[in-house]
Amino acid sequence: MRPNLGRWSWTRFKGKGNHTLRIITAYRPNPPQGTFTIYAQQNAFFHRTGRNICPRQAFLVDLEEELNKVMEAGDHIILMLDANSSMKDSDLSRTLSNISLKEAILDRHGMQGPATHKRNSTSTPIDGIWVSSGLDILKGGYFAYDEVVPSDHRCLWIDVSFVTAFGHNMPPLCKRQPR
Repeated sequence: MRPNLGRWSWTRFKGKGNHTLRIITAYRPNPPQGTFTIYAQQNAFFHRTGRNICPRQAFLVDLEEELNKVMEAGDHIILMLDANSSMKDSDLSRTLSNISLKEAILDRHGMQGPATHKRNSTSTPIDGIWVSSGLDILKGGYFAYDEVVPSDHRCLWIDVSFVTAFGHNMPPLCKRQPR
């Protein structure tokens, strides 16, 4: 049984012809940095329940299991992730690549993505948007810090083809002329 630790949440949308899209937001805790951190809270929970595992490793194991179930159900996936790990090369990026997900922005623009956290001095994106291979990403990128919302992270965005996500194009909106 997987614990409900608030590590991710999702919404599932159904389109035409049984097309389904699951949008998941997730947070992987930072490495240990203090007694009142999310890492420390999850570590205490795992020890209390007899699961002797690092919370960062548990996140990987549990998320991979969940994503495999989602893919077996036939859903397209958009995974928006504050990973506190490199999107270019890390245990997380290798795990997600191994289950056929791709980081949408880096895949589209190359591996030169900028740092996504203000205190990161290595030009390493630690936030990413991972998608299943069946989704067509039309555009994507990074906003400047504080451009969209006040935050120490950049806001990331992608534009997904409606046809690949939902199985059809929406008809154009009809604007009624006033009488």
